[in-house]
Amino acid sequence: MRDFSVVGGDVREKTLSILDEVPPESYQPPGDLEEPPGSPFIFRCSILGCEVYFKFQIAGSAKSPQVLFWSCHPPRFERK
Repeated sequence: MRDFSVVGGDVREKTLSILDEVPPESYQPPGDLEEPPGSPFIFRCSILGCEVYFKFQIAGSAKSPQVLFWSCHPPRFERK
C-alpha cells in the first residue's frame, strides 16, 4: 500500500474497501504454479484512482474464515 501513499491507520480501511470493489472477472491465473498462494486480480480501482494488482487468500474454516492480504501495488507486468 506504500506504493499508493497509504500508511498507518488508513491501510486497513482502504484494503477492506478495495476488497469490496474487486470484480471477479479481473482474476489473473498465476503464470507460475510455484508462486505464493492467493488469488491475484488486476483491475481499475476507483478508491485509489488507478490500476492495481491485488492478491489475497481466503483461509481458515467455514465457521471462521480469514482473509490474508498478500499484495496491493501497481501492476508490474502486462495483462494477459
